[in-house]
Amino acid sequence: MIQNLIARTAGSVGAQTFVLRSALIGVNFVIMLGLAALLGLEAYGALMVAWGLTLVMSTILSVGGPLAMLRNLTNGGVMSHRGLFDQAILYPALVAAVCWIVLPRWLPIADWQIIIPSAFFINAVTCLASLARALGSIRVSMVLRDGAPQLALGLAAFCMLIWPFLPPLFIIGVAGAILGLVTLVGLYRCALHPEFCRIVEPGRAVLPIETGLWGASVLGMVLAQIDIIVGSRFLSGDQIGLYALLKRIANLVALPVSVATWITAPPVSAAFGAGDDEGLQAASRRGSRVALVPGILLFLTAVFALPFLPLDSEPQGSLIYLTLLGSAMVQVVFASSFTVANLCGGALHAAAARIISICVYMLFAIYAGVELSPLVNAVAYAVGTAVGSLALWAVIWERLGVDTSAIALLRREATIWKPS
Repeated sequence: MIQNLIARTAGSVGAQTFVLRSALIGVNFVIMLGLAALLGLEAYGALMVAWGLTLVMSTILSVGGPLAMLRNLTNGGVMSHRGLFDQAILYPALVAAVCWIVLPRWLPIADWQIIIPSAFFINAVTCLASLARALGSIRVSMVLRDGAPQLALGLAAFCMLIWPFLPPLFIIGVAGAILGLVTLVGLYRCALHPEFCRIVEPGRAVLPIETGLWGASVLGMVLAQIDIIVGSRFLSGDQIGLYALLKRIANLVALPVSVATWITAPPVSAAFGAGDDEGLQAASRRGSRVALVPGILLFLTAVFALPFLPLDSEPQGSLIYLTLLGSAMVQVVFASSFTVANLCGGALHAAAARIISICVYMLFAIYAGVELSPLVNAVAYAVGTAVGSLALWAVIWERLGVDTSAIALLRREATIWKPS
């Protein structure tokens, strides 16, 4: 069974894509360990909290632009030059200006003067990734969306070696500047692409702001960062630093989910548009297949790495790490759920699932209060992720009759069930 899955996975996405994904995983891993070693756990924890706020802010500034561009341009649609400018620059700049004025006064929990500009450039490079995907370059798109922010963070860390008197938060500002430069160079290269004039034309209608996609992206990023942001209010500097490091390592297990999303989005959308139930189930199974085998291999690698992790300062470090790994595997098992929901008329259900996960986590955190420990924080996050994923899987099964879990791979044929 496993050998067949590996063979099908390699055949469905191509060896080059997995080599690229493996390289990104390795680079991300080295950058995380390097930052922790360079800064120490306490400063690393503070940096990761600020970075988490930056990532959340980037989705708030996006107004759903990257997802709207991806969905419209990959379905044969076009947009105007003004539409591209509005989605990638104007709307985010307007929201950033409002946040720049409001947040320092109403929510003075971070250095927003550094976070907001960096978030703007993270969103810009994400828009560029959507444009690259529309031009047919899935690997460039992956590097831009999943690799560029982390790579920029690693390059910015070299500034600490040159100017060690600078505060760690300065790394985020430098990373934002690097991403801005990457966006300018990338946009220039995209404009030279022969297909650019086909999908970006003058005189076309401007893409409207899609609040559903915007809300879903914000909720997704909030869920991804909430345990670090909330945990930082209750845990010590060293505790949140170790927790953030362990979570970053554990999240590597879930990286194949993004590969599955990029690869299966077009067939899922096409099957749903054509009313092809069997095709939709087959596309969902393909997404699960793409994510499952690499996810299992990464999970086992992460478990074997346990004895080499710096867990001496935390008595329950091993349990925290294994809990976070379990949470990442939940995302792998339900890899197709959010793709199917967002592309098949269930964006509100996807948003509701994330709200459920956030609420479950917050209930745990509020109940624990000042007694919140790193292990309780990890358990709360894992339970919230599992409950939200199960809820979305059940809704998709009820509405579409499609099994978006990895269990579907155990069946020889796609099984379609429709409610009476």
